[in-house]
Amino acid sequence: MNRKSREFLKSNSWPDAALCMKEEINYIPFPLPMIRRFFTDPKNVAADIIDYGIYRAAMGIRISAPESPYRQLTYEFIRQGLQMPHGDSYRVPESISYKLIEMMNKEYYLETLDYGGFSSESDFTEFDCSDDIVLLMYAAENDENFRNEVDEWYRLRQVQNVVGVSFSVSEHQQIKETYQRIESGFKGEPQVPVSCKTSILQDRQDAPGTERERAKLCLYLGIRSLIGRAEIAVTTSKAIKSRMFGARNEEELQSVLKDKKLAGLYKQYCTRYQYDNLLYELRAAGMVNKLSFGRNTIVTCSLQDDDEFREAIAKRLNSANDAENRHRLKEREKANREKLKAMLGSNDVSLEIQFADMVNN
Repeated sequence: MNRKSREFLKSNSWPDAALCMKEEINYIPFPLPMIRRFFTDPKNVAADIIDYGIYRAAMGIRISAPESPYRQLTYEFIRQGLQMPHGDSYRVPESISYKLIEMMNKEYYLETLDYGGFSSESDFTEFDCSDDIVLLMYAAENDENFRNEVDEWYRLRQVQNVVGVSFSVSEHQQIKETYQRIESGFKGEPQVPVSCKTSILQDRQDAPGTERERAKLCLYLGIRSLIGRAEIAVTTSKAIKSRMFGARNEEELQSVLKDKKLAGLYKQYCTRYQYDNLLYELRAAGMVNKLSFGRNTIVTCSLQDDDEFREAIAKRLNSANDAENRHRLKEREKANREKLKAMLGSNDVSLEIQFADMVNN
C-alpha cells in the first residue's frame, strides 16, 4: 500500500456515522397499528417498538466514509482478542469473528490483528491497522454476505450511541428478527415517530401498569402520529381518537372497533369528559399542547410555551394563505393559456392587444 493511502487510513479525522446523524435521529419510528397493542398486548409492545425503531433507524444511517466499518471492526476485534467470547462479552458478532479468524488462517494474513494492532513496518512499536483495513475492504468487495454483516453490525453499533438505548452484540439478531416480523405484518402503514427521550424507550420499560395510563399513552402516540416530524398539526378530535386506536381515519376505526374489547375501551375513554381529562393530563405533564381553532384542533408536542405555539400557528396559517394564493395564480395562468390557445386559432388582428390586456390583468 502506498504512503498516501496509509496516511489517509491512519487519519483520525474521518467523520463518524453517529456524529453525522446525531442531529437527525431524534425519533425512532414504528407502524401506527402497533399503538392498539398497548391495550391488547401491553407486556411486550414497548420492547418490540424499540427493536423495530432501532433497526429501521440504523439502516437509515449514512456511512460517510466507506472505511469506517472496517476500521471499527479492526479495533473491536483487537479489543476482543483472537478468541471466541461468550454472552455479552462479544464486541463483534460470532459469525464475523469466525470469518476473520478463517481469513487469517487461509485467505489473508492480517498481520496487525495477529500482533494486537501493531505493524512490523514500525518494528511493532506503532499502532497502525491501515494494511488490514484495506485487506478487509478488499475481502468485502468479494464476499457480499461478509460485507452486509459488517455493514449491519456497524450501523447497529452506531445507532445505540445516537438513540441512547443500550443493547449488546448478542441482541443484534433478535432486533433484526423483530423488525422483519413487524415489517412483514404492517408493511406500508404510516410510521409514528417517537422521541428518543420518551421514558418508555429507556431500558425497554413495560407499558404503564393501569389501563388509564395506557390510554393516555395511546392518546399521546396518536397525536404524535398526526404531527410527524413537524412542529404542529391542524386536525380534529375525531382524527385524534382514530389514531389513538391505531387507525388511519374514521373509516378504518370502524373496522378496528369490531373487536369488542377495543370497542369498550373506545366507549370508555373517548367520551368528551374522559378525552378532555386525558388531554389535560398530557398538557400538565408537558407532553402535549393544544388550541381549538373553529372545528379544528391544533396540537404540538414540542412547543409547550403558549407564545411560541401561537407564533408557530401564525406562520402555518401564513404559509397556508401563500399556498392558496399560489394555487389561485396557477389557476389564473391556466385560464389565460386556454384563452391564448383559442385566440391563436383565430385570425383576429387585435391578438397582440388582447394578449397584453390578459397579462396586465
